[in-house]
Amino acid sequence: MDVDGIITLSERDRDVLSLIQSTSSQSMTEIANALSLRPHAVRRSIDQLRGAKAIIPYVPINTAALGLAEHHVFLSGIGYYSPSLERVVSAVLDHDFVPFVSEHAGQLQFSIWSKNSKDLSLLLDGILKDVPVGVSKTVILRRWYHAFSAGALIPRSTPEYSLGLLGDIATIDDVDHKILRAISAVNSTSSPDIGRITGLPQSTAEYRVRRLQRSGLLLEPRYTVNQERFGLQRFYVRLKVRSSADVREQLLKLGCTMPEIASVAEVIGAWDFELCLVLRTAFHTNEVLARIAGAMGREYVGMECFPHVNYLKILNYPFTKNPLG
Repeated sequence: MDVDGIITLSERDRDVLSLIQSTSSQSMTEIANALSLRPHAVRRSIDQLRGAKAIIPYVPINTAALGLAEHHVFLSGIGYYSPSLERVVSAVLDHDFVPFVSEHAGQLQFSIWSKNSKDLSLLLDGILKDVPVGVSKTVILRRWYHAFSAGALIPRSTPEYSLGLLGDIATIDDVDHKILRAISAVNSTSSPDIGRITGLPQSTAEYRVRRLQRSGLLLEPRYTVNQERFGLQRFYVRLKVRSSADVREQLLKLGCTMPEIASVAEVIGAWDFELCLVLRTAFHTNEVLARIAGAMGREYVGMECFPHVNYLKILNYPFTKNPLG
């Protein structure tokens, strides 16, 4: 394993990664038994992967379970290094309801959570008041999201995790809010970590975490793969189809069988689905896109593909105040 350059996995590292990518809550003994290894060998592999920044602890927070809708906003035509861009970026980065901001394909993209259409309109008016005339704005609603993790590195047969309003709407109080902020800060559901940050007794932290998990708001902790450390490149695909209902299951099956697909999201707006591709080289992009289009058959209408540039902000729980308060 190369700590500074591109990482290559040993067979043991690959086996360990195939288990811990779905959940990091398994004990060393459980992983060791599953792989017929000694616990200290598993711990060594995980420590090496973490030390090389190949894997990162992550706790998905399903904010949609709070009844909040996630919209993605795309701004095109803003000149780089312009005062207007700086003001917009500053407003977006500082906003409490914006979990991530990124640049790609000459666009500024960010997502925003809102309770309803009126709330969304007010939020966008405040954020985009400095956007000059001539800048195009596209807003889409993301219905659900399925992550397939590091399929380009290891095989998988099911999504790693899914986000969206999958059950009843959850409610949180200010104590839950503090716990969620702590979890987002350290990417851990450890009661000692949460107690240290929030000042809550460990027993209270443990009880609250379990309740949040039962509500569908808090998912099991896991490790996410740092794709750049493996020399992988990310691309985003906007896919248009004739009927989303007919294509939905087909895309989920593709996500499980095509290692290049890292995530699939269904959206409402200018296109129907968003895919994140993870490729070892950009030279394979056209080949992968052709396979996706071919799998859609007569349902396929068109697609656009953009290279991912940079995350300016990424938080799975951006709220400084209780969003339901």
